[in-house]
Amino acid sequence: KQINVEEPFYGNLFSKYSSVNGCNLLSNNFSEPYMEPEFSFRIKEDINIANAPFTFDQIEDLTDTVMASVEIVDFRFNKELKNIGINNLISTNAASEYWIKGLKEFRLNEINLSNHHVKVFINDKLKEEGNSSNVLGNPLNSLLWLVNKLSLKGEPLLKDYVVSTGTCTVAIPLEKNYKVRVDFANMGNIDFQFI
Repeated sequence: KQINVEEPFYGNLFSKYSSVNGCNLLSNNFSEPYMEPEFSFRIKEDINIANAPFTFDQIEDLTDTVMASVEIVDFRFNKELKNIGINNLISTNAASEYWIKGLKEFRLNEINLSNHHVKVFINDKLKEEGNSSNVLGNPLNSLLWLVNKLSLKGEPLLKDYVVSTGTCTVAIPLEKNYKVRVDFANMGNIDFQFI
């Protein structure tokens, strides 16, 4: 809704542009950055796309763990978010710029993915709250959509791939000298500084 797009879309995450909890990000490396708290999943085994379309239960079985994460998106356009358009987003790898992983991974049965609360603090003040249910009702639905979409294109997800499934809050603008803490409740915090 925030970017006026009616359907999911996706890009790629690269290990070169990712880090773990506690990192510092240099503001000079970004143009118009926003942060998005997300639930990410590790794929358990190579997915046989000949079995597509998959069901929700099958996706649960193909998923090894879930982890807290934060994606930094960078829009690079001189437009309001709602006016960027899906074609521009796709052309810039879904605006994905950086990804931060939490320190611990959890089995799916340890986390209520239909109702998991998240809080974002900036410079120790509560900035935003969200819930896993904001991601298509359950972030696994986002993963299900992606697996089926890629299967139609003949592109399997492989063992140990990590998929980040979309923000559970509005996208939050980042500014220099922000100290950020994202509280994922029993999944732990993600802390980083934007310097």
